[in-house]
Amino acid sequence: MRNLVIIDRAKLNIRQTFEFVEGKFGLEARIKLALKIAKVLRIAREYPEIFPISDYNKKIRKCVVVKQCAIYYHFNIENVVILSLFDTRQNPTKIKNIK
Repeated sequence: MRNLVIIDRAKLNIRQTFEFVEGKFGLEARIKLALKIAKVLRIAREYPEIFPISDYNKKIRKCVVVKQCAIYYHFNIENVVILSLFDTRQNPTKIKNIK
């Protein structure tokens, strides 16, 4: 199984999303989202090609965690690198900046 690497920007995205979800919907919703993200990350580590290629960059994969959140990552023989947790309520043109 590949190593999981989460870059600083993705860590910040995740932290901000958790804070938003907890503030708006409560701790239980935050925990549910965290469990869904953990499940997706386990799948991506084991089967990184399972999720579709991004429309914006052919080297990046997109995994929809819930309707409002998608994880973007790329991988090689050793690592799965998490680039961003993108809140789909954001301006969609911002996604082009994920590299």
